[in-house]
Amino acid sequence: TEPETGYRLVPPSPAAQAAADDSVVREIERLPGDAWEAATFRSPDGIEIPYRLLRPAVVEPGRRYPLVVVLHGSGEIGTDNAKHLDRFPKSWARREMRNAFPAFVVAPQMPARSANYEGGFESADRVSVPAPPMFAALALVDSLAALPQVDATRVYAVGFSMGASTVWNALAARPDRFAAAAPIAGVPPRGALAALART
Repeated sequence: TEPETGYRLVPPSPAAQAAADDSVVREIERLPGDAWEAATFRSPDGIEIPYRLLRPAVVEPGRRYPLVVVLHGSGEIGTDNAKHLDRFPKSWARREMRNAFPAFVVAPQMPARSANYEGGFESADRVSVPAPPMFAALALVDSLAALPQVDATRVYAVGFSMGASTVWNALAARPDRFAAAAPIAGVPPRGALAALART
């Protein structure tokens, strides 16, 4: 344990494990994007959200599947409906993942920032605030959750950086919408602990 922080440093992976992990990352990066359907959603407030949708490899009649929402970082903002389809969402297209965890996976591309920040970068008071594209993305999620093949009680959100901050804000805005979430390297909103604790 590090005495000043109380955090335990995680040792590096053994060489064989690190090589295996790198091999998986390279495999994910080589996956073509053609398994992902390209579409655009127009929210009630007029914001257009390009998105990619990965369906389960086999959709069984009468079965309902989870919906996984993958939110990107600020480096993938745009409208080309391609830049955000990096290794983070593509990992769901691996055969092993699709077989083990059949789900609908949506990767919206934010046309502008979906979360902004208040407070200094290193400040304990730093918080995120939602931006209009987040609400448009939530409307997209609602529309997909209404599909007959989707189990609306199993909607999950994952996000990285700006996308993780967007996940925190989406949970605060709509704790009823998500069964679980995994925000990675995000900043939560102010005063939302009670709402966030419900998910």
